[in-house]
Amino acid sequence: MSANSAVGDEYNRGMRQCLANLGLAISVGGCSLIYNADNLPKAGADAASEALPIDANPQGLTVASVFPASIDEGAGDGGSRPAVLVITGTNFIDDATVTLQPTMTAKLAVVGVVVGADHDTLAVMVNAMVDPTLADGTSIPIALTVSQLGGTVSQSLPATALALTGLDEYPGTAPRKLYSQIEVGAGLSFTAGNTTKALLRSVSSIHVVGAIHADGSGVAAGPGGCEGGAKDTDGASSNFDTDDCKGHGFTVAGGLLNGDGGGGAGFVLAGNAGLPAGSGGAGGMGGLGDAAIASYANNVPSGGGGGASSAVTAGGPGGGGGGILELTAGGNVTLDSAAGVSAIGAIGANGAAGGGGGGAGGVIVLRAGGTLSVAGPLAVTGGNGGAGSSSTKDGGSASAGRTRVDAAHGSVPASAGYIGPMFVDAPTTSTTAMVQLNLSGSPNTSDATGRVYDSSGHVFGTTFTPNFGSDGTASVTAMLTPGYNKVCITVVNGNPTNPESTNCVEIAYLP
Repeated sequence: MSANSAVGDEYNRGMRQCLANLGLAISVGGCSLIYNADNLPKAGADAASEALPIDANPQGLTVASVFPASIDEGAGDGGSRPAVLVITGTNFIDDATVTLQPTMTAKLAVVGVVVGADHDTLAVMVNAMVDPTLADGTSIPIALTVSQLGGTVSQSLPATALALTGLDEYPGTAPRKLYSQIEVGAGLSFTAGNTTKALLRSVSSIHVVGAIHADGSGVAAGPGGCEGGAKDTDGASSNFDTDDCKGHGFTVAGGLLNGDGGGGAGFVLAGNAGLPAGSGGAGGMGGLGDAAIASYANNVPSGGGGGASSAVTAGGPGGGGGGILELTAGGNVTLDSAAGVSAIGAIGANGAAGGGGGGAGGVIVLRAGGTLSVAGPLAVTGGNGGAGSSSTKDGGSASAGRTRVDAAHGSVPASAGYIGPMFVDAPTTSTTAMVQLNLSGSPNTSDATGRVYDSSGHVFGTTFTPNFGSDGTASVTAMLTPGYNKVCITVVNGNPTNPESTNCVEIAYLP
């Protein structure tokens, strides 16, 4: 090797090192140098800035938008996932920090910031802890600021771009379907006869110390169920009375003065006929709804048929169906009572002539995005028939109802009739378009459907179907769209717009 060659090599090495320290790009193939003043270290930058990517200008930071525009109180509390925000702009670098400044006191904490490799997006994970001082429905504007280079460069969005939504804690002052937290020191007992379903949904956690009841009582149904048929009316010509939701078991057709028992309500199975055999009211139709409880509209707990009167005495009304009860938490669900949860159909009323048919058992759905702990059973038994003037005039007993449990962690009660699909520890961010997701569900099934929605609410990519093994676990690969994604899994035959049939998580894809 010549001396001149050695000197040249040393010069080239020195130039490369020098230019690398300045953040310049070297085009090796063409032996040329490309100069970009934006890549020079800026005044006030610390040593970490020497490792800045050459395609980002940290001094040129801009912040354009944030999505979603609101955070629910309770996100990130009680075992739930933090809220995921996606911020768009330009020239984000790895030392970027995000500050949230609500215009009122609120318990907000930024728990993670991830910058996309394109330097035009970043994801922020936020805990909005339950705050009993926030009034229900309050919208608190939040000023959002992104800072980098040790805080020497910053850009903000106006407080109109993001808000915290305050929610009631349960029990609260006004009934609603979404709470920040549900914490009940005693039990819950929902009054029979209320036509509104008992749907208690919490952003964070649910903890109930005592038993929970949503049972039918007498002719009255549990919340959202069908009441029993009055004597001599309802269901005499069909199994369904769609006008008033009564008597899905039926009374005696064409012989209302016989004093015979009313039919028991049908639901999962057919109800039992009233006595005497052959002339008592027929039981209501079975096979209604679906095991996965894809829709509450198709899983209505029926009422029993009324007992027929004799020439001189009246029959007893049918029993009301059990209620429709849902407890959903983004985080943990803890039910402490050994008495468990019930939505039991009511017993048919006794009749001086024919007894009323029993009401069908109700519907119970438990969903925990965190850990589920249930100390007692889930009871959805159907009601027995009422007594008639003799044992040969008794009403028929009713079908049991349905239960479904969706849980990321914990122990599913043995009394659960169906285990719905739930995401298990899904990531909040991804740096690749294809992300692996783990789920729990019913063993040896492949009947759930997954979808990915972008920030406009449109379905992105193709749907996916998990195959659950014998242990009730599955792993799927979903395709994400850049930025914000809502990934949802829906039970078999479910409509993804039905909240009761779908569980979702938020994931930010940062390309």
